[in-house]
Amino acid sequence: MMTPKERWLAAMRMEPVDRLPFWPKINESYARAQSPPFHDMEIDALHEWIGSDEPSGLPSCIKEVRTNTCVETTVKNGCETTVYSTPNGTTEQIQKLEPNSQSWHPVTFPVRGRDDLRLMTEIYADTSVELDEELLGKATEHGGRNGRELVTISGTGPSPLMWWVQMLAGIETAHYLLADCPGEVEALFDAMHSVRSRRSSCSSSTARPTSSIFAKTRQRR
Repeated sequence: MMTPKERWLAAMRMEPVDRLPFWPKINESYARAQSPPFHDMEIDALHEWIGSDEPSGLPSCIKEVRTNTCVETTVKNGCETTVYSTPNGTTEQIQKLEPNSQSWHPVTFPVRGRDDLRLMTEIYADTSVELDEELLGKATEHGGRNGRELVTISGTGPSPLMWWVQMLAGIETAHYLLADCPGEVEALFDAMHSVRSRRSSCSSSTARPTSSIFAKTRQRR
């Protein structure tokens, strides 16, 4: 029988597998919503019971650096506030933690109009990425502990369009601005994509030949 790592790598190489890789993306909140005995299971034990080929997520080893702008995040009483500051102004995003799903949801979006759109473009245009040696050491240690039988993965984050709708502007404002000033929205997307691409390139430069990088649908801490 193949290990989960052997199964994943063979499938990605289009080679024979003993069965298809299977990974239900569930977390601790899923277990808490189930009846006993699953309600009290640790998430790793639940994955093992299901028979999933759960990959091992690596901590990010990339840090973002800005020269003329600033992004600061604080968490207090189940509320996460991120302040985006540029020489031309400030905007903020507020998220609240939903206890049952253990998921963060925006209640205030940082882009609420054209001026905020321009501020956010400034933020991304001012962003460079660097390899954090301390974080790389932690990721290497994590991979050494878990990478023998499991595929190790590192997320590159969602697409600019998804992040725009879900986290920056919200559905309504995102559509209005796409219709009213498409060129400026596309300029933001280009700046966001540039950061994503540089993060991917930097992460890939540190990956071992058998490591894989998947773009995740949502990037969380």
